[in-house]
Amino acid sequence: ERFTREGNDLYLEQPISFTQAGLGSEIPLQTLHGEKTLPLPPGTQSHQVFRMKGFGMPTGQGGHGDLFVRTIVVTPKKLTDKQKDLL
Repeated sequence: ERFTREGNDLYLEQPISFTQAGLGSEIPLQTLHGEKTLPLPPGTQSHQVFRMKGFGMPTGQGGHGDLFVRTIVVTPKKLTDKQKDLL
């Protein structure tokens, strides 16, 4: 349900926090091949696409398509005074 398919490639939109985007992080992803980790570099932008080679659908020729992960930065709607000061 989470994936969109184009040929042998899969596409996924993954929400991430403002902190994960700004500082970088490793996020767990559930793929067709089990849980994998996607490293996010510091400064990751919303709608940035990362390619995970070989994590898509089987090609029928012994290989696999790719998984493309689009990050969606979720901005908090309410912040405490302390959080505002930290930002």
